[in-house]
Amino acid sequence: MNPKSCSLKNFIPVYECVSLIDWDNRFSQKAPLDVEIGFGLAEHLIALAQGHPERNYIGIEQDRKRLLKAAGSMTVIEKKDPGSLANVRLLGIDAWIAFERLIPADCLENIYCLFPCPWPKKKHIRFRLFSSDFLNLLNSRLKNDGVLLIVTDFEPYVHWVVNQSRGTGFSVHTRTIATNFNTKFERKWKETGQQEFFEIRFVKKTNVTYPVKKEIELKAYKVKHFDPDRFVFFNQEGETAIILKDMFFDPVKQHAMVRLVVSEPNLTQHFWVSVAKKEEEWTIYRSVGQNLLQTQALAQALERVYVAVQSSGK
Repeated sequence: MNPKSCSLKNFIPVYECVSLIDWDNRFSQKAPLDVEIGFGLAEHLIALAQGHPERNYIGIEQDRKRLLKAAGSMTVIEKKDPGSLANVRLLGIDAWIAFERLIPADCLENIYCLFPCPWPKKKHIRFRLFSSDFLNLLNSRLKNDGVLLIVTDFEPYVHWVVNQSRGTGFSVHTRTIATNFNTKFERKWKETGQQEFFEIRFVKKTNVTYPVKKEIELKAYKVKHFDPDRFVFFNQEGETAIILKDMFFDPVKQHAMVRLVVSEPNLTQHFWVSVAKKEEEWTIYRSVGQNLLQTQALAQALERVYVAVQSSGK
């Protein structure tokens, strides 16, 4: 099921976007802009949009099943009340990527995140979202005095987040609340008897600069000779990892397909590279039909395939 079939005008296919999105042109009105991270089934996002039609909202959700359910619910609402959610746009992507690449600096007034996964086990703490690096990124995208609001059911998570906030340009305030957001996770915890939750409110006081990451051109390479039987690819490990998974060669079509896994901070992509004979040369290029964010790591992967192809023909 395609999210676009659920709510075409609300869903933004991020892989069709080239770096920054012009958000004013994505809405039917020019208005203050807010974001909800991990909107789940979108109960809170829908309530915000319906309660404040004078504002625009971006919802970010990485989980495909939740995204589809939320988009389906929005479609039902739109059929009953056309235009009532014209101020909502959905991004099906990791929050890190959205804020790094698609959202400009100093453009948001509020960011919400209700019940983020606290990763309670000590060995999983590295997976927690609101690290100092991520808070610096959010600071850079908020306007002065902009607000980041986090609500959690897990008190140790509060202490960890507050500790991470040092030096990120926010003033931080915490309190215990009885929530009424009516989200799936809130209902889940209330059913187990939990009535008190924890709010962390960040207010931007000083600006942190965090440049927008831009798309990298994935250029094509050409070589005179290629021997698929002598093709040897050396994996790259470390913070940016480039791993060969498969290489297929069609001797009739004179076309090879190289499948790589390319991993970099906050992003892992499966990348197919074509090696095709055209006239008297072999061309190495990004295979067509892929949904990819064109990053520096992909450019490195393409270059490494070129080096392997070139070496095979010597």
